[in-house]
Amino acid sequence: SSIVLRIKSITDYYTFTNLLLTCTKFLFDRKFYSAMDVINLYEIILKNYLDLIDTNQFIDIIAHRYANKNNIVFSSFFESLAQEDTLDAVRKISFKARQQKYYRILDQISSSKRINSFLKNELSISSNNILRIVANFCGLILIMVLRILNGLNMKLLDIELRKYQNTLFIPFITFIDKHIVYNQSSQNNILIKEILEFLNRTSDQTLTIPIFINANCSQACLRWLSFSYLNAYEYANILRIIYNIARHDEGVVILNKCQCHKILIQFNTEILPRQIDFIIDKKWYEDLQLIYFMILILIVDSNELITESTNWFIAYRLSPAIFDGILSRTYRHQKFHISELMIILMRLCTNDNFIHCISHKQYFTFPHDVLNVLNFLLHCVAIERFDFSVLSLDVLTVMALANILWSMSFHDRYKNTLIENIQIINRLIEFETSDIIEKILPNIYIPRHMSSLKRSIDGIWQNLHPSLPANQEINSLTKIKSICSLMISYSHIDIDFCRQLYNVLSIFPELSISVDFNNSKYLWKEISQTIEQTDLVLFIISNNFFNSKSCRQELIYVTNTLK
Repeated sequence: SSIVLRIKSITDYYTFTNLLLTCTKFLFDRKFYSAMDVINLYEIILKNYLDLIDTNQFIDIIAHRYANKNNIVFSSFFESLAQEDTLDAVRKISFKARQQKYYRILDQISSSKRINSFLKNELSISSNNILRIVANFCGLILIMVLRILNGLNMKLLDIELRKYQNTLFIPFITFIDKHIVYNQSSQNNILIKEILEFLNRTSDQTLTIPIFINANCSQACLRWLSFSYLNAYEYANILRIIYNIARHDEGVVILNKCQCHKILIQFNTEILPRQIDFIIDKKWYEDLQLIYFMILILIVDSNELITESTNWFIAYRLSPAIFDGILSRTYRHQKFHISELMIILMRLCTNDNFIHCISHKQYFTFPHDVLNVLNFLLHCVAIERFDFSVLSLDVLTVMALANILWSMSFHDRYKNTLIENIQIINRLIEFETSDIIEKILPNIYIPRHMSSLKRSIDGIWQNLHPSLPANQEINSLTKIKSICSLMISYSHIDIDFCRQLYNVLSIFPELSISVDFNNSKYLWKEISQTIEQTDLVLFIISNNFFNSKSCRQELIYVTNTLK
């Protein structure tokens, strides 16, 4: 039967510590109990320690009257967390139960005044010895809390975590910043490691990135990256957090404002090759190089990337990682899901030179591997995997693959292979109309440079089987019309400039202007009909325009099909 323990009062020190001893003994005999019992007991002990921290008796218990007994209890509890079957117990409980525990623990830790004072370095204790004892205990409590939170491995949304922005995220970032900037990280190495791991895991859910932006995490991480005395684990987590921020459109804007590109290059040339951990362990070095290049591809326009170094990255880092991820049972390379690698590939494919570079690499062949992965994932999503988070990643991967195929379909050398596998494209069309998309899309973050599945399919189909305009004859009345119809074609990244231009042109009564943010025509059939019916198409040319597959298709339709 499930164990339910409650402590009504902690004024009786002896009863309190004895209860904790009993609970700790139970932890070592947990093979006789269910996974839920084990995790419930961890939460109970943790909650009572957190309650204890904010009481007047706290200092007396840990530093005076019951110091030895508390040390025994606490060390037993701490050691039990390190046992391998603890995580096994966590994995056995349901998603809903894990979620409820996760937020109960967050509520408890964020409401603790003593923990908050510790993170802000504001513990008001006159005795240096007592201050050290209290600070060490607060640090150990946080380490245990973070290990449990990280072990629960929750998939989070921004709206659920926003309330902890000021009470947890900002204090965590400030705490790390203070220790790293003053070269004091060695004093709290384990705690720093656990906080970085927590921030890394949390930021991996892209919908949480606005919290990190508001907490000035981008600026802090770039500052930490410039110091040469951090250890390999710290650098790896900092780079991963920066990478996660770069996966969000708003994050890219902030990182570029903070000169992320310059700082990354400095890190790659001055710190990465000289850090002893990376010299000894080649794998560390290669993993960080992969993250480094992935960040660059997300924050730098593909036309501005250095061709030689990018081709090297494709050949020796990205292609092997994709190949490894495809063969993995979890569809992951290291901690990167295949969807992340495919989004990087999708970004590179906006540049024709990189498409051709990728197609010649030994690890990953175009377009066969893309089609094979797509075909497999369409099978997976068709049977609707039980794990909603896995299904979400599958859908994101399918969208990235569809965008890649659209980029490839502009090139004659790949069209025959795509046509030979048209049944996979047809399966993609069937999937796009299923209710899975409607169920998944509201809960995942779609970057601005990723076109919708419908638009990608239309683009592929138009390139493989170009549709002729409904009426190619020029209306003879066009010459005498008093109103000229004008369509504006632009990259959605340049929407602010387009709106300004529209406002200027719309004052002329002689112009009837068609632009998608007014007429809501985003599907290719509607766009092509508008192009056919308009007198003039105005293209807003920019780097973003050339990187947009939609803009490219519109330009080809006007200059080739309608010429």
